[in-house]
Formats: sequence, structure tokens, C-alpha cells
Amino acid sequence: MAGRAKQPRIQQEHLGIRQQMIMKSLWKLGGEATIPAISARMQEDYGSSLTGQAMNTMLLLMTDKGIVERGDRKSHAFLYRATITEQEYRDREVARSCSFTFDGSASELLASLLKTGVDEKELKKIRALIRNYGKE
Repeated sequence: MAGRAKQPRIQQEHLGIRQQMIMKSLWKLGGEATIPAISARMQEDYGSSLTGQAMNTMLLLMTDKGIVERGDRKSHAFLYRATITEQEYRDREVARSCSFTFDGSASELLASLLKTGVDEKELKKIRALIRNYGKE
């Protein structure tokens, strides 16, 4: 279509909420775990889990995205390993959100965050981060 701006492509690494729950559980387990261990952690932390088959399917999709890798068997279950740290994922998600949702405007992203009701303690941390930005 003429005159229509080309939209940026959303990165393939973006994870849905269930995949994020899996990754957060995996990170809490030290970055490496079996499906039963991940499932138990999800149940404990989020009150929700997936069936073994659904978890296997999700982990295979996440392997295709390069977020996890399947390792050797431990007893009768495969070990899954996170290929990125939680901080690396957070940084990617914030960059993606800033780029796509906020059209590259970090100030709009921050303004939106502040509208969610940041408490005074967090606000002090944010101010200190801004004051010290670039001084490292």
C-alpha cells in the first residue's frame, strides 16, 4: 500500500505470559531444570502450571527462539537450560517495548511507568539512577 509506513518487526524472542512464567521459574531454579521441576516451581510461584505435554511444546518453541536449550537426560527427563540471563531478557524486553510501543521514546516509556503508581522508595531509586547515568 502506498503511503503506509513500514512497521518494525517484533523480535522473535518476545515471550508470551506462559513462556515468561516458564523462564522465571527456570531462572529461579538456577537456569537449568527438568520439566517436572519447572512445573512445580510455576505451581508454587504462580498457582498455575501446564501439563507435561504442553510444557514440552512450549519448551520446544522456546528452543526454536533460542531462549532455552535442551540438554542431556537427568533420570527420565531432559534438562532445559536458559541461554540468556534474566537481566538480558529484561533489557531486551524494555528495548523492544520502547522501540515498538513507545516509538523509540524512553521519556514516554518512563512517563507511562510513573503513571502506574510508583511508591516513594522506587521514585528515589529512579532519581538516583538518572542522576548517576553515564557516570560509571
